[in-house]
Amino acid sequence: QTSSVLGYRHVPHNQPVLFLPVPTARLLKTAQSALEENYFTIVALEGDFEIPGITRIPYPKNLPEPDRVFGDRLHHAILQGLGNQGIALLRPDSEQLHEQIRKQLIQLTAAQAYFDQVKPDIVLLHADNHPTHQHYALIAQNLGLPSIMLQHGLDCERYYLDDAYASAIAVWGHDRKERYQRDSQHQPDHLEITGNPEYDLS
Repeated sequence: QTSSVLGYRHVPHNQPVLFLPVPTARLLKTAQSALEENYFTIVALEGDFEIPGITRIPYPKNLPEPDRVFGDRLHHAILQGLGNQGIALLRPDSEQLHEQIRKQLIQLTAAQAYFDQVKPDIVLLHADNHPTHQHYALIAQNLGLPSIMLQHGLDCERYYLDDAYASAIAVWGHDRKERYQRDSQHQPDHLEITGNPEYDLS
């Protein structure tokens, strides 16, 4: 059945569906290995990287309208919370915040549309702590679906990297694992030290 939202034909399958919402170079080897081992049917959004055997779907053209009332309320609540702490945003900053909230709601609406159409069994991400990757991790969490995040860069950022959102995370070393265990409100079901695959053969 062809989707009017996503504009691609869903192919029947007998395998679990692995959803690759943000296909990046970091995830290519993992996706290719999964294909070679015949573990999953893989569906990915369109991107710069071609992976033979993976179903690619385009950005949706006819999305439902995001919840503008919620966006306005969130904007107002943030301004009020800042005001309670003696912080007043300049008008251009307030307008930019409002626009950022609007864009995030559009991205969330699109991400939910992807999930509704693809109906994945598992999600593979190279990040889970900032949009748009975070949207997919949180939607998967809300749906009770497993999501895997492979640590995506040098462990140099503090605070905002201390919260985990995916249900399974592969990290480079003990320090990163210990910080997740110590600082993250949400604890992954699986938190494994894998090292950095880039140096496996060196």
